[in-house]
Amino acid sequence: MALSNDPKAPSISNISMTDTAVHPLVRMAAILNDLEQWHLGRNRPEAALEAFVTKLENLHIHFDEDADRKAIISSLEQRLGSLTDKPWRARGVAQLARFIEQQSDPENLIRARDLAIGCSKKYPGTIGGDQCLSIYKGIESPSYEIEGMGIDAPQKRSLGIKYKNLT
Repeated sequence: MALSNDPKAPSISNISMTDTAVHPLVRMAAILNDLEQWHLGRNRPEAALEAFVTKLENLHIHFDEDADRKAIISSLEQRLGSLTDKPWRARGVAQLARFIEQQSDPENLIRARDLAIGCSKKYPGTIGGDQCLSIYKGIESPSYEIEGMGIDAPQKRSLGIKYKNLT
């Protein structure tokens, strides 16, 4: 599925919205692609970005393979590069930080935190800036979980402990 302004990307003009053979994700992408183009045609780049980010959020939920998610992240990074002077860019950066935070890469939390810190400093008081602030504070906050087995081996007790940022 095309993620950017590709002429092959699904749009309302080239797919049937009532055809049950068309996958719901293709229909969703077509609607959001058309909305994005509509906003771009009216010189509303931030609204177009929101349509684009919404499409990627939905695709990210349904495509959980690493290669697919890397393509989604790459597409968002590319798109954000063209909106450096717009405050709504912070909304896209916040979503990018969330995507990176969910990756299986061992450096994902470091990358997401750095991205969120930079965004919150560059766009303070904006919706996206506040989202970035929340993301990096969540990454830095201490937490722990303790799990016990309901049924374990005879005479053996086991606990599972997960923690982060505890000193």
